[in-house]
This record gives sequence, C-alpha cells and structure tokens, in this order.
Amino acid sequence: MASIKFDNTELVNTTYVPRFVKHESSPERESVLLPITRQNGSVRVSSRYSTKTIQLQGILTGTSQANLEANIDAFKELFSRIDKNLDIDWNGTTRRYVATCQKHEFDRDHFHMLFVPWTAEFIVPSGIGKNTSETSLYDVSAITDSSTQITLTFLGSSQPKPVFTINMTTVGSAQVIQLLNNDTGEYMKIDGPFTNGDEVIVDCLNLTVKKNTVSIPFRGVFPNFYKGANDFYFNIIGAGSNVDQDQPYENGSRNVNHDYGTGLPWAAQSFVPTESGYIDKITMVVDKTGTPGGYMNFLIYDDNNGQPGTALSANGYQIAAADVGAKASVDAIWVSGTKPFLIAGKKYWIALNPNQETGTDTSNNFGWYFSDYISDYPAGKAMFRASSSGTWYNGVANSQINPDRGIYGDYENTFTTYMGSGGAANHSVRLRVKYTQLWL
Repeated sequence: MASIKFDNTELVNTTYVPRFVKHESSPERESVLLPITRQNGSVRVSSRYSTKTIQLQGILTGTSQANLEANIDAFKELFSRIDKNLDIDWNGTTRRYVATCQKHEFDRDHFHMLFVPWTAEFIVPSGIGKNTSETSLYDVSAITDSSTQITLTFLGSSQPKPVFTINMTTVGSAQVIQLLNNDTGEYMKIDGPFTNGDEVIVDCLNLTVKKNTVSIPFRGVFPNFYKGANDFYFNIIGAGSNVDQDQPYENGSRNVNHDYGTGLPWAAQSFVPTESGYIDKITMVVDKTGTPGGYMNFLIYDDNNGQPGTALSANGYQIAAADVGAKASVDAIWVSGTKPFLIAGKKYWIALNPNQETGTDTSNNFGWYFSDYISDYPAGKAMFRASSSGTWYNGVANSQINPDRGIYGDYENTFTTYMGSGGAANHSVRLRVKYTQLWL
C-alpha cells in the first residue's frame, strides 16, 4: 500500500501501520421487482446501489506506553470526523470516498505496551468512489449551430455525472439552452433571457443549475448518461419564427371595439406557451368596418388570478389600419424595443388596447373574430372590459349592441403566437464538458 489518507492524514506510516484496506467490493444492488400476473417470475422495475462499506485493519504503535495511549486518543479523534475524504492509492491513481467511520476497535491485551491491533469500518453513503481529478471530454468555442451532435464517452464503473459549462459569448438569437441525451430521451431546458458573458453551469452530480453563480430554475430533468458512448445534443433554441400556440377557429362573430362616448372596450385572450422565449409576432383574424384610423395594438400581459395582470411592455404588436381590410388572418408586428420574454407553462394574455385607434364609431371600427366553442382552445379563454380601468369579464367586446360593451360567456378569440427571433441563428457559445470518473 503506497498511501491511505483520511481527512488528509496519512495512515501508511510507522504509527498506524495498516495491514489492509478492503474497498474493492461493490455496494449491494437493491432491485424493485414486480410479480407478473398469472406467470412465473417478476420484472425489474428499478434498481439502485446501496451504501458502501470499507474495512481497514492495522497496528497502532508508540514509543512508550504513554505515547501509545496518546496515539490511541489521536486515532479516535481522527476517526470521529464525519464525511471526510478517504483517499486510497489504486491502479496508478487516487480513489476518493467521502466516508464516515461508523465503528473502530482496539484489541488490546496486557502485553500491548508499545503496539495494539486496530480495526475500523467506514461507511460511504453515496456508495461510490471517484478520481481526485476531472476528465475533460469536450471544449469548443464559437458554437454557432442551433444543434450540435456530440458523442460523449465516459469511463468508470458507476453512472457518470458530468458538469456542463456554457459561456454565452454572443447571445444573439439564443433564448433557450437544451441538453439532450438522445439515447435516453431525457433533456433539460434552461430559459433565458441571456446577456453577453453569462456563464451557465449544469452540475449533474450535485444537481445544481447556476447562472453566474446564482441558482436558476430549469425545465425537464438532469439527463442520465451511460458508461461508454452517449449520443448527446447541445441545442440552442430561439432562431426563426415558429408557431407555438394556435386558435384559428371562428364562426363569423367578431369583437367590436369603438368609441362609445365614455370609453373604449378592451378584448383579451389567454394562452399558455409550450416553449420559452421572445414572441416574434402574433396573427389573428381581423377586419374593419368603414374607415377607422390608427392601429390595432395588442399588448402582452402576465396573469393575475385568471385575468390580465400587468403589461410586460408598454409597447405592443400592431396592425396598421391600412393593413386591415375584409376578414383575413393578419400579422401583428412588434413596434420597437425588447420583445416580451415568456416562460413555457405559464399563462399570459394577448390584450387588444384600443387607445391607438382613431375615428372609431358605430360605422367605423375594427373586428377581432372569435369562436363560441371554448373547447377550441382549452388552455385559454376570452375576456373583455368596458374601458382601460374597467373590470374584466368572461366574454367578448361588442359595443354596438350592448351598453356594457360586451357579451358574457365562454369564448375563444383567434390567435397564433410565433416564438423566436424572426431571423437566422446568430449566437456564439462555448461549451465545456467535464466529469469525474466514478467507481463502485
């Protein structure tokens, strides 16, 4: 034995004189089995390795009885330390276990004046050991592709737990980072927005995701990896303009919003995006009666207990009056500034703010079409309010026939949301993959 250290204290010396350290055996594999109905045998549902036990034995020496007893006290203090590194020379490297001594004994007889046999039993809660140095698998700067396929090959006898470091050199259109193990189908998505210079670290061993040293949320799971080769994809999402949510159905009915004398009615529609990122544009079925002027202005709101809450930006997605004619599907285009960044799975609202419309009355107005089947888009609903400070109600705006400027009920306004930058990928990202070899 070249070296055995516990909490950086060398045991292979003339004081501790170890006889052996038994760490070669694997921890017990525990399996969950499910009996097969009306058949012999069972199927394995899952399995896991239990804790690992390491046994040491040796002779503790002293130069006198008093010195021996002082060494015994020092021995007991050393082995009382909890969750410390037990480092063992093995196969030309150092095998490290984070261990706690759960039992140690001295077999001292009357003649043991200058030495005493000892034994110790260490427990390794994780069940695994690891190398003391990291292995670099991948380090590439200036990644500009939206999808990069990488073969990650891991050594060791226990399931690998890599660390991914992503440096956002130039964010460009990058809005979401995805780490995908194509062999298992498991993936993690990390939502932006990002800024140039951000560093994101995904630690699959300690189960942490941090941006600039601060823990951040993520979607999906920490991907598992196999020993040996893994088909891995590093994906950057955000380029292009991709349909996310779509409610195209209408039955010829329209929201009508025009100046009723005391205020302009608003219309809104909730939706839940399935992908995070910026909204590139919104499309809805609209028309106009007469010659209203200005713009149809659509704002994005967050949700406040099932109704529009706070606008994510003072700017909106607009359709100029000149671009509205007979009933048709028309794109609402972002005005200026930074577009709203949405998080997948959260509820948001598209709200038609009529304050930028001009010259509207019963003969000159805009229409936003809707369906009266709430099942057309189960993830959302239409709402309206009589003015910018009014109460939101379930239904649609119809100021021509109702002094309350609305028809109450369950409806779905037409809309299509497009997520992305609207252009080609223009990011530049550095990806590093490291891991520590793990051993049973």
